[in-house]
Amino acid sequence: MKIKHGFKGEHFLIVPYQFVSTLHKNPLVGEVFIHSLGHFANARHHYINRPEGRNEYIFIYCISGCGWVCIAGERFTLTENQFIIIPPGAAHSYGADDSDPWSIYWIHFMGKKAGLFAKGFEQPVTIVPSETSRIEDRLNLFEEMYAVLYNGFTYENLCYANLCLVHFLGTFKFLRQYHSAKKRAEFSSNSINMVIYYMHENISNKITIKDFADYL
Repeated sequence: MKIKHGFKGEHFLIVPYQFVSTLHKNPLVGEVFIHSLGHFANARHHYINRPEGRNEYIFIYCISGCGWVCIAGERFTLTENQFIIIPPGAAHSYGADDSDPWSIYWIHFMGKKAGLFAKGFEQPVTIVPSETSRIEDRLNLFEEMYAVLYNGFTYENLCYANLCLVHFLGTFKFLRQYHSAKKRAEFSSNSINMVIYYMHENISNKITIKDFADYL
């Protein structure tokens, strides 16, 4: 048995055509925008086959389990903490592993600059989990896009969700910068707190910049 959707706990939505067709002309978000997006958890028997391809880029991010993706006859295994982007027009198929079905987040996206975010990701890319990988932050951003669009396809909602899309894709495109941003924020916060503590402990003393530096 092979199915496209119908998995327990799934959520997905497709932006209606009349809105997608106008986003091309939107000066704020027309260069990269959402066609559809969703999340399938433990998607046993998931299978898609598109011999003619699609007009959109297709982003697939596996967060657990595994599956496979075939693009123009080349087959890849997609495992936990890996993502791939299928280019428009390419014949493709993909599906969940039978014994360890994947859980995936997926987005179909379009726009004049969409290819800049997809370049180099035609094969699986691994995101190594670490204390700075910020995976939960990224998934929260996805859920924010979904929630905003679920509340209605107003102009403001579409603009906000698609600006979030640029940020979301940017966390994959500039992976090192996305990870290092957390390091800098934590170091800065800890350093400031240490200085404040030192000042409180020495409030009646004359302290110098060298004293702060030595303490840190």
